[in-house]
Amino acid sequence: MRHLTKGLKIYPLNLSTDFRLIVPKKSKLSLKDNIDLTVLQQYPFVLYDRNFYHDNLKEFEEENGPLKIVFRTNNPSVLIKTVSEGLGISIVSSLMLEDDPYIEHELIEQLPMGSPFDYFIYFVALSNKENNHKKTIQTFIEYLKY
Repeated sequence: MRHLTKGLKIYPLNLSTDFRLIVPKKSKLSLKDNIDLTVLQQYPFVLYDRNFYHDNLKEFEEENGPLKIVFRTNNPSVLIKTVSEGLGISIVSSLMLEDDPYIEHELIEQLPMGSPFDYFIYFVALSNKENNHKKTIQTFIEYLKY
């Protein structure tokens, strides 16, 4: 890891996210405490197509068979709307759901995920240690933190 960050300054942003399963209102899945992918194989799945979690899905499908992917989108609003209409379920970052009107109006529900999505992603900012714009970088990073 050290060789990857050589020459870089790392700034923790005090920001993290985990993964949530989103399901239409009153889905039977909302009765479960924790959900792993094997449970989801029987449901239509809307894929957030941003390479956000593709390695996890690829590995799962190699071991367990394919998910029923009915739709792919790289637009979070379209994805959430599709789930709210009952056309499928999806896995998204919990950051995508902050202040979301579909959550606030209980049109969709978010559920904690089990394996292989039971981890957090912690965000950092990187800059070149040799950069001459340290004040500008620091101002920008402080902005990102809040």
